[in-house]
Amino acid sequence: MKMTKVDHLGINTLDIEESVKYYTDMFDFRETGRADMGPLTLVYMENPEGIVLELYDLRGNVIPGERPEALQGFRHVAFFVDDIKAWNERLKSKGAEFTMELTRMPQIKRDGILVKDPNGYIIELTAEYK
Repeated sequence: MKMTKVDHLGINTLDIEESVKYYTDMFDFRETGRADMGPLTLVYMENPEGIVLELYDLRGNVIPGERPEALQGFRHVAFFVDDIKAWNERLKSKGAEFTMELTRMPQIKRDGILVKDPNGYIIELTAEYK
């Protein structure tokens, strides 16, 4: 018995359409379906590499606000990328909100970028450096 891969990442949204636009524009995800689940709507998105997001529209049942980072259950999601410099330029050109500019992290042999999505979640892009 084993787990073979991550099926999808579920993300609560404050504004579902803003979130769909963000992941489409910033990261090349495309909407692949919607499901009305009664008290919420699910929007499925997939990128060209087959990574799937499941965005939750809780229809106003999410209260925006800041929580201390240490109390958040979800810290961030990280995507490994092939050309971090190209991604850095793309995100800058699209007005992404950076929480960490392109940074070399020799301790883990990676370069990384952190941006914040419209819901306050941190998205990390990372690449091994040579």
